[in-house]
Amino acid sequence: MTPAALDDMPAVYRGTPRYSVVGMSDASRTGVADPDAGSLAVATYPPPSVWTAGAIAADALPVLDLPPVAGAPLGVYVHLPFCRQHCHFCCVPVVTGRSATDVDAYLRLIAGEWAQYGSRRAIEGRSPAYVYIGGGTPSLLVPAQLEGLAARLRGTLSWDHVEDVTVECEPGTFTAETARRLRAIGVTRLCLGAASFSRPALSRSGRGHRPSDIARACRSARTAGLPHVEIELVAGLPGETDASWPLGVEQAVALDADSVTIYQLEQIPATPIGTGTAPGAADLRAALPPGATRRRWTRDAFDALEAAGYVMIDAYTATRAPGRARPAHRDIAARGGDLVGLGVSSRGYVNGVLLQNVEDLDAYARAVSRGDLPLGRAHHASPDERLIREFALQLKQGSVRPAYFLEKFDVDLLKRFASPFAMLRADGYLDDATPDDVRLTRDGLLRVDALLPRFFLPEHAFARSA
Repeated sequence: MTPAALDDMPAVYRGTPRYSVVGMSDASRTGVADPDAGSLAVATYPPPSVWTAGAIAADALPVLDLPPVAGAPLGVYVHLPFCRQHCHFCCVPVVTGRSATDVDAYLRLIAGEWAQYGSRRAIEGRSPAYVYIGGGTPSLLVPAQLEGLAARLRGTLSWDHVEDVTVECEPGTFTAETARRLRAIGVTRLCLGAASFSRPALSRSGRGHRPSDIARACRSARTAGLPHVEIELVAGLPGETDASWPLGVEQAVALDADSVTIYQLEQIPATPIGTGTAPGAADLRAALPPGATRRRWTRDAFDALEAAGYVMIDAYTATRAPGRARPAHRDIAARGGDLVGLGVSSRGYVNGVLLQNVEDLDAYARAVSRGDLPLGRAHHASPDERLIREFALQLKQGSVRPAYFLEKFDVDLLKRFASPFAMLRADGYLDDATPDDVRLTRDGLLRVDALLPRFFLPEHAFARSA
């Protein structure tokens, strides 16, 4: 398969990191990222900056030919990089201005990569527990392309045991027909990237939709019968104000969102605002609310959501039905489940090895076309690193059970992390640490990503997140 339609695609991925250097404050004492400098979300551990190309042949490829860990669930993430525009605060490299032919060629590459994974012993014959289709803007695809993607994924491994099929969508590109087709292919969760209900904030951030598009998309999703509609907001966009932010949260509740997810804006250099490529970038940077404001808005939002009957299930999401609406991709990752990442720059985790695909779209196309897995770097996590990884991802949910780690890793968390636990308690971030439960306070939960480096191995505490 030669992806001729991709030959002229701009190499927007080349040399562009997904994440940046973590800002540090009083690092010698705390080893904690400075929230006001832009604390970065910890999505995995060890930090990807320590993953290497050399580990692909040494570690990644061999473990793919080993049987999977008994009982480990499998997830699939599909990255679709296409967007109408590159939003000013977005740190993900995207492809804009592509034709339907370009997208079709990319989807064939996804199918080819997935087929390669499906023939590996670690993946062969397994049924995914969840499928997550993100981007980019998946809703930029026409409905027939989304249906074709689902058919290709099902053609390699059965979806008989899939619990959760999530698709990220942008309100301005989400249509009633898209909603109907998503329901038909079994999508259970719609993540609607609203970002804000403020017209000035959307405009100044380079978003392509309007507040009215959010309401229209929610109505279309409800009419189509999509089981779960999640509205994602970003606290701290330029143009957002003390007056507009709470009104946006109220509108999310009024639209009867099943879940509301709130991310605090990360002030990352590798964005159009950070690099200066966004129009008026200097003015936009000056207009970014400080960290204290972002945290206050986030706290106020969750307080308002709880008053409206929502329950916080982790550092980012409040839901109306916590028992049946937990995002499977977060829960499974936090307990060491496997993940196959498909598409350019995607990350995965199989049999204890962390994987990432190449970030250059042309290199991705060439690798898949010649029958190779398009890996760019990898890291074989040690047992200690796997413990910290699961601990970090579980603590982002607000609490951890020490018994889980004692049984799985034969490690007493209260002894292992006695010093950082004491530090968190002194700073007001830890509510309790007993053999039954380690629980963060609300302040700790809202700052959890900045606190996690306290638990990292010394060689990783100040490593770049890229």
